[in-house]
Amino acid sequence: MIEAIADGETNRETLAALADRGLRATQGQLQDALGVCEELNPVYWRLIKMVLGEVASIDKRIDQLN
Repeated sequence: MIEAIADGETNRETLAALADRGLRATQGQLQDALGVCEELNPVYWRLIKMVLGEVASIDKRIDQLN
């Protein structure tokens, strides 16, 4: 879901459908919460992508250490 947001997806229904089925929120609750993505400033998309890149880099380092 976060990767889809970082890639510019703004449709709340599409994003809610990507949620883990283990979440306790209903689809309606998720859609309400994800509605903010329709107004997300492009700077935040870039920041999300940057953070996802950092997480991937850390995961790679952990794998190397293991």
